[in-house]
Amino acid sequence: MKRKVHAVLARTIAAILGAAGLALGAATPAAAAPPYATTASVNSIQFTESEVVSGREARLAGSWSLPDNPSAPAGFVVDLPSGLQGLTDSFTLDAPGGETMGTCVVTATQVVCDIDSTYIAENPLGLSGTFEFWANVTTSVRENTATTYDFGDVTAVVTVTPSPDLCTENCAFPGRDTIKEGFYNRDANQIDWYIKPAVPASGMAGGQLVTIVDILGPQQQILNEAPAVIEVMATNEIVTSELGSQSPGNWHPLPSADLTISPDNTTVSFTTRQGFYYELHIVTQVLDGGTLGTYGNSAEVTVGGDEPVEINATVVRQGGGGTGIGESVGRFAITKSVNGPAALVEDLTYTGSYTITLPDSTTQNGTFSVANGATWTSPDFPRDSTVQLIENDPAAPPSISWTGHTFSINNFALLGGTQTDVTLTNESELATGAFKASKVITGGAAGLVPDDATFTLLYSYPEGPGFPAGSGSLELPASGETVSSPPLPVTASVTLTELTPPVYPGFTWGTATISPATFTISGTETATSTVTNDAVLPAVPHAPAPTAAPAAVVPPAAGSLATTGGSEMAIPASAGLLLVLAGAALRRARRNPSAP
Repeated sequence: MKRKVHAVLARTIAAILGAAGLALGAATPAAAAPPYATTASVNSIQFTESEVVSGREARLAGSWSLPDNPSAPAGFVVDLPSGLQGLTDSFTLDAPGGETMGTCVVTATQVVCDIDSTYIAENPLGLSGTFEFWANVTTSVRENTATTYDFGDVTAVVTVTPSPDLCTENCAFPGRDTIKEGFYNRDANQIDWYIKPAVPASGMAGGQLVTIVDILGPQQQILNEAPAVIEVMATNEIVTSELGSQSPGNWHPLPSADLTISPDNTTVSFTTRQGFYYELHIVTQVLDGGTLGTYGNSAEVTVGGDEPVEINATVVRQGGGGTGIGESVGRFAITKSVNGPAALVEDLTYTGSYTITLPDSTTQNGTFSVANGATWTSPDFPRDSTVQLIENDPAAPPSISWTGHTFSINNFALLGGTQTDVTLTNESELATGAFKASKVITGGAAGLVPDDATFTLLYSYPEGPGFPAGSGSLELPASGETVSSPPLPVTASVTLTELTPPVYPGFTWGTATISPATFTISGTETATSTVTNDAVLPAVPHAPAPTAAPAAVVPPAAGSLATTGGSEMAIPASAGLLLVLAGAALRRARRNPSAP
């Protein structure tokens, strides 16, 4: 199971590791020292998402420009406002031809960008570009709050949502499944992996052997030299955070004598103590300096005699970047926006093609591929070239139907020194189907069920691609009339159950049967389910035959009829039972005229 990483904790761990001497890569970048002979204008800074989470990282993107023929040195400084803490980083501003036209450094309080003096001398006109960086949102809110961040010349407005760690009720630690988390140490290009075996709220049972096998992803190597040793942390305490949530805390490392570690440092074993919680800490060195961007890792965890549990996690190195452009060429960028349930489906990629008609009337063709919320940027083409865009029919799971797509602009000319931004919007809706159900009443007391009786059938289904879990109910009449469900998502796996039927006098209910009780919603066929209830009459007791001596035969009085046997009380009882059964048969016949 994967959980998002708390940014403040991530930076705290990174700082501790750095202080301990773990930083094997480049040192934390230092900001350049203004003033500049020419200060670039920062024209915009915006969050790349409409909502950001308190205590989490967020990406911001901005644009800059210089006047023609600027004096060197040139650059700009962005002071980060209260509520944002920059994630330390350095990156280049890349020109269209691949040259580095500048560098930027991000600190906790500033973004400082220097434009290369040689590039300025060779390209003195129409200098402009973009930059993006990551910051931790330290603004604390208890409800969704529209927040304005002031960067001096520009402002950015975004909705800050409460931290997932904020808890106001039911905050006790509930136990956890086996999980793995990763924290990227940007300064040292290392990743701290934490593997946490499953544990109930009360802690683990004592005397269990725990074995953890770490399986490295690409471009990583386990550190095996002090102080970056492999550690198993333990505690038997539950602590409450400042945000109200409870979790194991006050960790301390197990003595090395309590651990068995394989020579390659990939397998660790230890024995549990009653009521304790454990987590394994492993540090890996990133071998490509962060170029890959996303790093995976998996592990197998075995507790006692249980089957091994495999878990996976990924960590993203959230780095900044920037571009620059001169006046002789232009480019365009396509940002994907998906509306409707398809926006909930991960790993969908949208593709298309473009045709560039150059000023000399020749054409160049290319393709693009972009995910929802992401931006694809074209190569540079001569200014005054025209662009025509086409999107391919996107793929989607059967639960999604596409209803259209639009480019915000199309068949446009590229302006020199400018990036033309295009939004490609796709509209989607859920593909739906339904099921039907009806009631059948059987048994000797079927006729005693009131004609207006109804029975509640419950249905539910788990979440699927593009839709959340759902549930509802149908009221089935005793008459057997078929009832249809509302529209449900195609591919939803439906389970049916029935509430206990109402109690009526004179009979009891047997066990209900539902056929079928589970099925999958289809867009072409309608599943039909029958719910059968057995109405059971109570057993009629049989009295034993009388054993008294035969009565004397008394001749009938003159003018009277002879008695043929039985008592006067037995006749009404038998007649009453016959009337009940006759009524039941009549009701059953009315409800099901075809029955014999």
